[in-house]
Amino acid sequence: MAEKMSEEVMDPRSFYIGRFIGAVAAWCEAARAEAKDMSLSSPFQPTDHDSLITYVDKVTKENGVKFYLEKSLMTTDLFADVDMTGKWVFMIYKKDQVMEEYLALKAEKERLEGEGKYHGQRRINIAMKMGRLLGYSDSYIRQRVEEQNPSVSKGAEQSIISGKNLGLDHVHIIVKDLEEAISFHKLLGLKLVRYTEHGGRSCMMQVPSSPIIFELQQANNIENPGLNHMAFSVVDLDVFCKELRDEGMSVDGPVTSKATGRRLATLRDPHGLLWQMVQK
Repeated sequence: MAEKMSEEVMDPRSFYIGRFIGAVAAWCEAARAEAKDMSLSSPFQPTDHDSLITYVDKVTKENGVKFYLEKSLMTTDLFADVDMTGKWVFMIYKKDQVMEEYLALKAEKERLEGEGKYHGQRRINIAMKMGRLLGYSDSYIRQRVEEQNPSVSKGAEQSIISGKNLGLDHVHIIVKDLEEAISFHKLLGLKLVRYTEHGGRSCMMQVPSSPIIFELQQANNIENPGLNHMAFSVVDLDVFCKELRDEGMSVDGPVTSKATGRRLATLRDPHGLLWQMVQK
């Protein structure tokens, strides 16, 4: 009897299925608890589908989550070392929106590849979005991209900063009390240039021996004190905006500010911080 049990435990097929379903069950629990938006099973051969599907269906229903059979997983630089040729995966998730986001992202990648634009920052953006769906931190995603394909990360950095002649132009800060903020910045060595009505009651303060301006603006009833935006001066704003868009970034502008008469454009970084570019 003991010998028979030993043979059953050592059966490679049973061991494989048990380990596979055990991992899927763990991902189902994570999805149920909303610890992860989406998880992936181990890749498997299509010939194993019929042996696995009954168990996957059962364990997902028990946890109140869903699965999607992906026969052509979108590959990114997160896992460039994984060969998915001819392999399938089960995608475990709870909210339909998550699967909709994945399928839309996959379509976006296919479009970029078809247009010959899947490179640089756009390629990194695809990996970032996929990583976030899988619950990875931004720092871990960047680390993986750098480890898996260093040329992609390095190339994106070069394409963004090389030859653009960027220089810090000004920093815009919303403050609770303008006069109190002026006194504080004077202690730091900044000089009051003038009061303005830009965005409401505000002023311009200058860093000594530098053209950099700090714009301090009195907060209104709906504004929260803090950093509003940072601005860089560029040699050719139109070209700069085009190059950013070519890298897959969403840019508003250029427009001409009625308050200052300067041409400017804005965009937000992956964390929502507002950045501004102004014509030099």
